[in-house]
Amino acid sequence: MTVRLATRRLAVCAVVVLALAATGAGVDAGRVGGTDQNRPDNGAAESEVLIVDDDGSADYASIQAAVDAADPGDTVRVMPGTYRESVTVAENLTVVAPRGATLDGSGLGEEAEGIVIGDTAAPVVDGFTVDGYQIGVEASRTSGDWTLRNATLVNVSFISVYASGASGDWRIRDVTIRNTSSGLDVTGSTGDWRATGVVVRNVTMGNGVDASPSGGNWTIADSTFATVDYVGIAASYTSGDWTVVNSTVRDAIVGIAALDASGDWTVRRSVLANVSVSDNLDFMQPPLEEGVGVFAPNTNGTWTVRGNRFVDTEGGGVVAPDADPAGDATLNWWGAGGPTADDCSGNVDCGAPLSTWPPETPVGTPTPVDPDAAGTTTTGPQTTEGTPASGGTDVPASASRSGTPTDTTVTPSAAGSDAATDAAESPASRTTAGGPLSPVAAVLGVIVGGLLAGRGHWRR
Repeated sequence: MTVRLATRRLAVCAVVVLALAATGAGVDAGRVGGTDQNRPDNGAAESEVLIVDDDGSADYASIQAAVDAADPGDTVRVMPGTYRESVTVAENLTVVAPRGATLDGSGLGEEAEGIVIGDTAAPVVDGFTVDGYQIGVEASRTSGDWTLRNATLVNVSFISVYASGASGDWRIRDVTIRNTSSGLDVTGSTGDWRATGVVVRNVTMGNGVDASPSGGNWTIADSTFATVDYVGIAASYTSGDWTVVNSTVRDAIVGIAALDASGDWTVRRSVLANVSVSDNLDFMQPPLEEGVGVFAPNTNGTWTVRGNRFVDTEGGGVVAPDADPAGDATLNWWGAGGPTADDCSGNVDCGAPLSTWPPETPVGTPTPVDPDAAGTTTTGPQTTEGTPASGGTDVPASASRSGTPTDTTVTPSAAGSDAATDAAESPASRTTAGGPLSPVAAVLGVIVGGLLAGRGHWRR
C-alpha cells in the first residue's frame, strides 16, 4: 500500500474520531449534552447540563430560569456568585454549585424562602450557601426522596430546614446551620430520613432538631448541636425507631428529649455536655425537666443509651420516671466515681459505668456506614464505644467544598463525608467536556492506533 493511500485512510479515521468527540463533549456553554446517571432509566435517556452565571456569561443569569427550563434528569450547574432569588425545584433535577454559590434573601422580604422543594420532587441540591431568609429550605409535606448536601444555612429568621409532615425518605449530609431560630423541623413527618455530618449552632428560639411528634424511622449520625436555647434533639411522642450515634449535644437546656416515646430508639457513642437549667425559661409544652442529658419519662419502647459521655449535666444524665420497660443506660462515662443518684434516676439501668475515658478496650458495634455513600462496602471505621468522631473536643473543621467553613468548633466524622464518591458521581464528571469518550470513539481510536502501528509495513 502506498504512503499516500495510508495517509488518506488515517486522515479519514481522525476526522471521524474528532467529530464524535466534539459531539459527546458538547460545545454550548449554556447547555451541555450528556447522559445523566441519576435518571430513573439509569442513563438510557439523554440529559443536559444548564449553566448559570450571575455575570451574564452563560445562557442563564438566574437559577430559577434554568430550573424552569430543565427537564427531569437534567443538571443545573451554578457558577460562583450571589443570586438574590428564591428557587423552587419541582422536578427531579440536580442543582449543584461545584465551587459554591450564595442565595441571598436579605432584600426579598420577611417571608422569603431560599430553596423550595416541590411536593413530589426528589432533587439533589448541592453546594449552596443560603443566607438571610425566613426559611432556608422549605420541604414541608413533601413525599419525594430529596437530598440536601454540602450546604450552609445562615441567618435564617425562622426555620432552617422545614420538613414538617414530610413522608419521603430524604437525606441531608454535610450541612452547617448557624444563627437561626430553629434548626431542623420534622414534626409530623413519617418518612425514614437521615442527617449525617450536620452542624447546628446558635439556635436562639427553638430546638436543634424538632421531631416531636413524628412517626418515621430516622437517624442522626456524626453531627453536632451546640448553643441551643431549648432542646438539642427533641424526640418526644415519637412512634418510629430512631438512632443518634457519634454525635454531640452541648450548651442546651435539655440534651435529648424522648417524653412518651413509643418506638425503639438508641443513643450511642455520643457526648452530652453543659446541659443546664435556665433562669429565664419555663417549659410548658411538653413538660420537660431542664438540665437533663437524656430525658425519657413514660416511654414504652425498648431504648438504649450506651457508650456515651456525660459532662456537666446539671439536672441529671439520664432521667426516666415511669419508663416501661426499663431503659438500658449501661457502659456510659459519668466522670470519676459516677454515676451518682443525681446522674441517673427513674426506671433505667445505669450499671457497669466506664471507669476511664476514653475506654481502655473497645466495646459495642462499629460505627454504621452512611447508606447514601455510593460504593461503600465496608462496615465503617472501628471506633471506641462512647467516643464520637469529634472526640468531644473543640477542633477546627475543614472547609466545605463550597469554600465556606462548615464549623469552627466541632468536626463531624468522616463516616458521613464521602467527597471522593461525590466527585466520582458528580454531574461534572459525567457530562462536561473532557469526560471519557463514547465506546464508539474508543473503538475508532484503537483502529487509528492499529493503522499507525502498521504504517511501516504498508510502506514496504
